[in-house]
Amino acid sequence: MSDATKILENINKLQETLENNYLKTITIMFTDLKDSTKYFEKHGDIKGRLFIERHNKMLFPIIQKHNGVIIKTIGDSIMAKFDSPYLGVRASIEMQKKLKDYNITASEKIKIRIGIHTGKAIVENNDIFGDAVNVAARIESDTAPSRTTISETTLNEIKKFTEIKTRPLGRVKFKGKSDEIETYSVLWQTTELKNDLKNIKKEINKPFDENVAQTNTNLNQQHNKYSSNGDKKIKKEYIVAAIASLLIIIALAIYFLSNKGTNTSTTTKKYVVNLSKDRKKIKEYAKSFIDKRIPKSDNWGNSLSGFVKMVYLYFDIDLTDTNPKNENGSWKNTTELIYSFVREQGELFKVGIPKAGDFLFFDNTYDKNKNGRFDDMLTTVALVIDTDKEGTTYFLYKVGNTIRIRNMNLKHPNKEDIKNKNIVKILNSKIRKLSRKDKLNNIPSLSSQLFNSYGRILDIKKGNGKSTSIEDFKLYKTLGNHQRKELVDFALKFKDKTLPRSKLWRNSSSGFIKMIFLNFKVDITKSKEKKDGKGKWFSMTELIYNFVEENGRLYKSKNYQEGDLIFFNNTYDKDKNGKLNDKLTSIALITKIDKDGTISFLMNISGKITLKYLNLKIQENKQEEGNEEKVINSTLRYFKKEKLYSYQLFNTFGSIFR
Repeated sequence: MSDATKILENINKLQETLENNYLKTITIMFTDLKDSTKYFEKHGDIKGRLFIERHNKMLFPIIQKHNGVIIKTIGDSIMAKFDSPYLGVRASIEMQKKLKDYNITASEKIKIRIGIHTGKAIVENNDIFGDAVNVAARIESDTAPSRTTISETTLNEIKKFTEIKTRPLGRVKFKGKSDEIETYSVLWQTTELKNDLKNIKKEINKPFDENVAQTNTNLNQQHNKYSSNGDKKIKKEYIVAAIASLLIIIALAIYFLSNKGTNTSTTTKKYVVNLSKDRKKIKEYAKSFIDKRIPKSDNWGNSLSGFVKMVYLYFDIDLTDTNPKNENGSWKNTTELIYSFVREQGELFKVGIPKAGDFLFFDNTYDKNKNGRFDDMLTTVALVIDTDKEGTTYFLYKVGNTIRIRNMNLKHPNKEDIKNKNIVKILNSKIRKLSRKDKLNNIPSLSSQLFNSYGRILDIKKGNGKSTSIEDFKLYKTLGNHQRKELVDFALKFKDKTLPRSKLWRNSSSGFIKMIFLNFKVDITKSKEKKDGKGKWFSMTELIYNFVEENGRLYKSKNYQEGDLIFFNNTYDKDKNGKLNDKLTSIALITKIDKDGTISFLMNISGKITLKYLNLKIQENKQEEGNEEKVINSTLRYFKKEKLYSYQLFNTFGSIFR
């Protein structure tokens, strides 16, 4: 064997190693911030850097939430990768919506263009190389601001997810590429979707309308021809032609109406369970994690119940938002919290057909209390994704560190599988890992043997005849301006009253604020960060401050409105050092603003919801108004026998109204 042949063989082996170990099919996203260069020129480097930081702070969490990995930032651009094309596109939609909401109130708009391509690339040391990277970058550069463009290969991967709508942009020739690439615009704005729907309807009806017009023309021509001829035979032919034409019209109408909106990429199943749109969304999102690890987060644990919580949190539903303790005072685990939430907000059942998005509660999946007995209730919860005509329920279960599909069939509770013409079908999966002691004690391990109950919160008929949907349980992160008055009116009902007791909030000003916003389906303490840089837990006021910073805006300007929040410092000696150095110690809700700039606000003072005042323009306690004195800045604390007024303790305003 010659040296040249050996070298060629080594090159082939090296190429095989690269392809097997480093070449992977991934989805690549590039983003670019519009007009950032002009912003740097106008405002300088420091403000420009802060501008990009605001952009990153909003978009990074969305990418990570969708299992994306941020590879690098290049100036004002982001390069990220996703294992799932669907999650990559979903992330892009949420990114554009986030910026749209931000731009409603922002003086400095942030608009980005996004390009997405799916293809093979070399993945090495948290970086990616190859032609797919170049394609994604060129798609992004050819995209308009506030738009997302994807390649045909990405579209082919997400066609089955019918909630994502796209519009073809045609074939594009990119520099350095010999072939043209088909690209598509992702429709994420309501106006885009409505216009596209109109165009689709026009295209669908166009052949039908043309046929009708042509048929009418033919009929008129025949009518003119036959009306001048008195032959009865010809009149009979005219009637037959008219009937035939009418039948053609009816046939065309039936054809186009039956094919309207049909997705040619889907196949008809032998057994289909009718699912609502909400259930389909949950099912598709949950299935995207099959054969993958549960993403790490402080908001859920690395367990099956944590996975179920994560899936519903994606749709802004917190399944653990219930009383955290049992009647005996012990803390509930995540499965018990979800069980309580379903019992309170939905329904539990043992007989019937579960649907995608429903819950499966199990007992004794492990020896929870470590007593060697079969007596552990509610040890885990799983998510249903399908049911077949034989009564087998398919659910997602954590096996090792990975999410897998498992089966349960209550018609055959003690049967693991069934054989039919040499084909083995699993009826009930083994979901408990048996120890040697378990085997000696004949402890069951099949899903049907450990079944506790089903749970459901969707599609339940309410008193008004409507069925429950995601919207009924959704926790919002912002409120509309039209809700300000309603929120303030609700808060004023508690004026001069004690705060209602609940385990969901404390008897404090921050507890009062949490209660008010919970009534409008906003858990204003659900900040992403729970601890500070030193590992110390944030107070409730600090959590609310963080939440507002993440989802709304903090400001010190004069543009305050009813329903906005006021944050105060030093309302008490938080660190007990006798100094005025305690930040974010209390919070209040603005209820009214007078012409002179005096703000009326509600806060919890000694257990009672009390009306107080703040005026940053006139930094005095009182001012004369006619023959009377009007309080314009309330006393909020006595420090070393001196009164400290609201204007002295003011920190900032905050709002989550969009």
